[in-house]
Amino acid sequence: MPPRPHHHRRGFTLLDLLLTLLVIGILALAGVPVLRSALANTRLTAAAAELAGALDYARVLAVRYQRPFGVRADADAGSFEVFDRRYELDPAAHPDSTPPVDAGGVVRDPATRNWFRRDFDALESCAGARFAGLPAGDQVLFRPEGHCGAADAVFELDLDGSRHRVTVSAATGRVLSDG
Repeated sequence: MPPRPHHHRRGFTLLDLLLTLLVIGILALAGVPVLRSALANTRLTAAAAELAGALDYARVLAVRYQRPFGVRADADAGSFEVFDRRYELDPAAHPDSTPPVDAGGVVRDPATRNWFRRDFDALESCAGARFAGLPAGDQVLFRPEGHCGAADAVFELDLDGSRHRVTVSAATGRVLSDG
């Protein structure tokens, strides 16, 4: 009986597997900075959207109630709040006023039913965002006509070296956000 032909089994050797894992690892490491940058840009955009929403809300309140409302920022804390100028210096809360206000005139957010204060680090979608530049007095005050003064108000946000500006037009009160 003649000898059987020898069939070779084809497959991966341990060396093939190690080289494949090494290439995958190198490609993954190359993608980390890109992923980190994309995450930072997403968080920065979310922070700018939160701030722009607060500015729009303050403007609507000023027009609706025909008195000044504003947004003030705290660069050190990375936070901001919407306030009613009428109660700005009042240490007492006025929950029965229209709209309801907390100490210092901070208004109630109708969406959350909490006081309209935002801290970037408390919002996971905005974590790490900081104010890199604020308008004069660290605030924007909207007048009953909906505008905010003689000069545009500019908030500049920063996250890991990326910048985003939120600008309020002095003449119209319109809020513009750009990266």
